[in-house]
Amino acid sequence: VAAVASHVAAQGCSKVSFLDCSDVPHSAQGLVVEHMGTVKVTPAAFANLSNQWILTITNNRIKTIPIGTFDSQSGLTEMSLRKNGIVNLERGVFRNMSNLRELYLDDNEISSLPANGEMFEGLTGLTTLEN
Repeated sequence: VAAVASHVAAQGCSKVSFLDCSDVPHSAQGLVVEHMGTVKVTPAAFANLSNQWILTITNNRIKTIPIGTFDSQSGLTEMSLRKNGIVNLERGVFRNMSNLRELYLDDNEISSLPANGEMFEGLTGLTTLEN
């Protein structure tokens, strides 16, 4: 995969009570955040990373992902949010992500999603969904 060459593995991300990736190079095409103990993800976490193709956030402690978190990530084609203990995904959290092809939500604690598929509105290119 071409993205591997500019892949960043949690470098520039701070291990604090919220995820801050402001020091990750803007040119990074992939980002892996694993085992960081992250408890809160905010819309500002990925604001400077608009060139990514792949985003992997796995094996952390994230309970909710608020709307706006991925607004700057319209170019993503693959996202994994596996094994984070996610309980809640706000309606519209995946808005503006029409290029997303693969979404992995498995091994979380999501007990319900908004009715009528509203959670996945805007994911017109989605071909793989694992939950």
